[in-house]
Amino acid sequence: MERRSWFLLLITGLALGSIFSACGSPAAAPEDQKPAAPAVEAVDDVEAVTAAVNKVWEQYASSLNAGDVEGYMALWADDAMQFPPESLPIVGKEALRAGLESELEAITYDMEITNKEVNVSGDMAVARGTYAATITFKDGSEPMTVDGKYMTLLKRQPDGSWKIFRDIYNSNVPPAMDDQASVTTEPMIVDESSIIGIH
Repeated sequence: MERRSWFLLLITGLALGSIFSACGSPAAAPEDQKPAAPAVEAVDDVEAVTAAVNKVWEQYASSLNAGDVEGYMALWADDAMQFPPESLPIVGKEALRAGLESELEAITYDMEITNKEVNVSGDMAVARGTYAATITFKDGSEPMTVDGKYMTLLKRQPDGSWKIFRDIYNSNVPPAMDDQASVTTEPMIVDESSIIGIH
Protein backbone atom coordinates (compact mmCIF):
# COMPACT_ATOMS: atom_id res chain seq x y z
CA MET A 1 0.00 0.00 0.00
CA GLU A 2 2.82 2.38 0.87
CA ARG A 3 4.58 1.51 -2.37
CA ARG A 4 1.42 2.29 -4.38
CA SER A 5 0.94 5.64 -2.57
CA TRP A 6 4.53 6.60 -3.27
CA PHE A 7 4.10 5.78 -6.95
CA LEU A 8 0.95 7.93 -7.20
CA LEU A 9 2.70 10.84 -5.53
CA LEU A 10 5.59 10.56 -8.01
CA ILE A 11 3.26 10.59 -11.02
CA THR A 12 1.29 13.54 -9.62
CA GLY A 13 4.48 15.52 -8.99
CA LEU A 14 5.74 14.97 -12.51
CA ALA A 15 2.40 16.03 -13.97
CA LEU A 16 2.27 19.21 -11.90
CA GLY A 17 5.86 20.02 -12.83
CA SER A 18 5.01 19.77 -16.52
CA ILE A 19 2.00 22.06 -16.08
CA PHE A 20 3.98 24.73 -14.21
CA SER A 21 6.80 24.51 -16.75
CA ALA A 22 4.36 25.01 -19.61
CA CYS A 23 2.78 28.01 -17.88
CA GLY A 24 6.12 29.66 -17.23
CA SER A 25 7.45 29.45 -20.83
CA PRO A 26 5.52 31.26 -23.58
CA ALA A 27 4.63 29.15 -26.57
CA ALA A 28 6.50 29.83 -29.78
CA ALA A 29 4.51 31.95 -32.20
CA PRO A 30 3.48 30.32 -35.45
CA GLU A 31 5.47 31.40 -38.49
CA ASP A 32 2.57 33.43 -39.88
CA GLN A 33 2.23 35.40 -36.63
CA LYS A 34 5.88 36.39 -36.25
CA PRO A 35 6.58 40.11 -36.80
CA ALA A 36 7.73 40.85 -40.31
CA ALA A 37 11.29 41.97 -40.87
CA PRO A 38 11.60 45.73 -41.42
CA ALA A 39 11.23 46.66 -45.06
CA VAL A 40 14.43 47.63 -46.81
CA GLU A 41 14.08 50.90 -48.77
CA ALA A 42 14.63 50.28 -52.46
CA VAL A 43 17.64 51.99 -53.97
CA ASP A 44 16.95 53.90 -57.16
CA ASP A 45 18.21 52.32 -60.34
CA VAL A 46 20.41 55.21 -61.42
CA GLU A 47 20.56 53.95 -64.99
CA ALA A 48 16.75 53.87 -65.19
CA VAL A 49 16.44 57.41 -63.78
CA THR A 50 19.14 58.65 -66.15
CA ALA A 51 17.28 57.12 -69.09
CA ALA A 52 14.04 58.79 -67.96
CA VAL A 53 15.76 62.18 -67.61
CA ASN A 54 17.41 61.82 -71.03
CA LYS A 55 13.96 61.10 -72.46
CA VAL A 56 12.73 64.41 -71.00
CA TRP A 57 15.45 66.25 -72.93
CA GLU A 58 14.69 64.37 -76.14
CA GLN A 59 11.05 65.42 -75.86
CA TYR A 60 12.09 68.96 -74.88
CA ALA A 61 14.06 69.42 -78.11
CA SER A 62 11.56 67.62 -80.34
CA SER A 63 8.59 69.61 -79.00
CA LEU A 64 10.38 72.94 -79.52
CA ASN A 65 11.46 71.93 -83.01
CA ALA A 66 7.89 70.94 -83.88
CA GLY A 67 6.34 74.02 -82.26
CA ASP A 68 4.38 71.63 -80.02
CA VAL A 69 3.34 73.78 -77.06
CA GLU A 70 1.38 71.05 -75.29
CA GLY A 71 4.20 68.54 -75.63
CA TYR A 72 6.61 71.09 -74.19
CA MET A 73 4.34 72.00 -71.28
CA ALA A 74 3.88 68.33 -70.35
CA LEU A 75 7.55 68.22 -69.34
CA TRP A 76 7.20 70.81 -66.57
CA ALA A 77 6.01 70.44 -62.97
CA ASP A 78 3.06 72.62 -61.98
CA ASP A 79 5.25 74.68 -59.64
CA ALA A 80 8.18 74.95 -62.05
CA MET A 81 10.48 77.95 -62.38
CA GLN A 82 12.92 78.85 -65.14
CA PHE A 83 15.84 81.27 -64.81
CA PRO A 84 16.78 82.69 -68.22
CA PRO A 85 19.92 84.85 -68.56
CA GLU A 86 19.49 88.59 -68.10
CA SER A 87 15.88 88.16 -67.06
CA LEU A 88 13.67 87.73 -64.04
CA PRO A 89 12.57 84.17 -63.20
CA ILE A 90 9.64 82.70 -65.10
CA VAL A 91 7.33 81.34 -62.42
CA GLY A 92 4.71 78.65 -63.04
CA LYS A 93 3.45 76.76 -66.08
CA GLU A 94 1.12 79.48 -67.30
CA ALA A 95 3.98 81.97 -67.52
CA LEU A 96 6.12 79.38 -69.30
CA ARG A 97 3.30 78.70 -71.75
CA ALA A 98 2.77 82.39 -72.48
CA GLY A 99 6.48 82.91 -73.09
CA LEU A 100 6.76 79.98 -75.49
CA GLU A 101 3.62 80.92 -77.42
CA SER A 102 4.99 84.43 -77.85
CA GLU A 103 8.34 83.09 -79.09
CA LEU A 104 6.77 80.69 -81.58
CA GLU A 105 4.86 83.54 -83.18
CA ALA A 106 8.19 85.01 -84.27
CA ILE A 107 10.68 82.14 -84.55
CA THR A 108 11.21 78.44 -85.14
CA TYR A 109 13.78 76.22 -83.45
CA ASP A 110 16.16 73.56 -84.69
CA MET A 111 17.64 72.43 -81.37
CA GLU A 112 19.82 69.60 -80.13
CA ILE A 113 20.32 68.86 -76.43
CA THR A 114 23.13 66.70 -75.05
CA ASN A 115 22.63 65.67 -71.45
CA LYS A 116 26.01 64.93 -69.87
CA GLU A 117 25.32 64.13 -66.22
CA VAL A 118 22.50 63.03 -63.92
CA ASN A 119 22.77 62.88 -60.12
CA VAL A 120 19.89 61.33 -58.19
CA SER A 121 18.84 61.92 -54.57
CA GLY A 122 15.46 60.52 -53.56
CA ASP A 123 12.73 62.20 -55.59
CA MET A 124 15.11 64.79 -57.04
CA ALA A 125 17.56 64.55 -59.93
CA VAL A 126 20.05 67.15 -61.12
CA ALA A 127 20.86 67.17 -64.83
CA ARG A 128 23.71 69.00 -66.55
CA GLY A 129 24.30 69.33 -70.25
CA THR A 130 24.67 71.48 -73.35
CA TYR A 131 22.43 72.69 -76.14
CA ALA A 132 22.86 74.04 -79.65
CA ALA A 133 20.16 75.61 -81.79
CA THR A 134 19.54 77.41 -85.01
CA ILE A 135 16.81 80.03 -84.62
CA THR A 136 14.96 81.04 -87.77
CA PHE A 137 13.00 84.28 -87.78
CA LYS A 138 9.62 84.27 -89.47
CA ASP A 139 10.11 87.84 -90.70
CA GLY A 140 12.92 86.68 -92.98
CA SER A 141 15.80 87.97 -90.86
CA GLU A 142 19.08 86.08 -90.97
CA PRO A 143 18.97 82.90 -88.84
CA MET A 144 20.93 82.89 -85.59
CA THR A 145 22.99 80.03 -84.17
CA VAL A 146 23.37 79.71 -80.40
CA ASP A 147 24.89 77.20 -78.02
CA GLY A 148 25.09 77.03 -74.25
CA LYS A 149 24.77 74.95 -71.12
CA TYR A 150 22.16 74.22 -68.48
CA MET A 151 21.70 72.90 -64.96
CA THR A 152 18.25 71.55 -64.21
CA LEU A 153 16.51 70.10 -61.16
CA LEU A 154 13.85 67.51 -61.96
CA LYS A 155 11.28 66.15 -59.51
CA ARG A 156 9.72 62.69 -59.47
CA GLN A 157 5.93 62.93 -59.74
CA PRO A 158 3.37 60.75 -57.90
CA ASP A 159 2.93 58.66 -61.07
CA GLY A 160 6.68 57.97 -61.19
CA SER A 161 7.46 60.30 -64.10
CA TRP A 162 10.14 63.00 -63.94
CA LYS A 163 9.34 66.64 -64.68
CA ILE A 164 11.37 69.83 -64.79
CA PHE A 165 11.14 71.65 -61.45
CA ARG A 166 13.88 74.31 -61.70
CA ASP A 167 15.83 75.18 -64.83
CA ILE A 168 18.70 77.61 -65.40
CA TYR A 169 20.72 78.06 -68.57
CA ASN A 170 22.98 80.54 -70.36
CA SER A 171 24.49 80.96 -73.80
CA ASN A 172 28.13 80.55 -74.76
CA VAL A 173 27.61 83.18 -77.46
CA PRO A 174 28.61 86.64 -76.18
CA PRO A 175 25.94 89.34 -76.44
CA ALA A 176 26.10 91.69 -79.42
CA MET A 177 28.17 94.80 -78.79
CA ASP A 178 26.38 98.12 -79.20
CA ASP A 179 26.52 101.65 -77.87
CA GLN A 180 24.96 100.56 -74.60
CA ALA A 181 27.48 97.81 -73.92
CA SER A 182 29.80 100.15 -72.05
CA VAL A 183 27.06 101.63 -69.88
CA THR A 184 27.40 100.60 -66.24
CA THR A 185 24.15 99.64 -64.58
CA GLU A 186 23.31 98.83 -60.99
CA PRO A 187 22.42 95.16 -60.38
CA MET A 188 18.74 94.48 -59.85
CA ILE A 189 17.89 92.93 -56.48
CA VAL A 190 14.91 90.58 -56.56
CA ASP A 191 12.95 89.64 -53.45
CA GLU A 192 12.54 85.90 -54.09
CA SER A 193 10.28 85.49 -51.06
CA SER A 194 7.46 86.90 -53.15
CA ILE A 195 8.24 84.41 -55.91
CA ILE A 196 8.63 81.12 -54.05
CA GLY A 197 6.31 81.81 -51.15
CA ILE A 198 8.80 82.31 -48.30
CA HIS A 199 7.24 84.32 -45.48
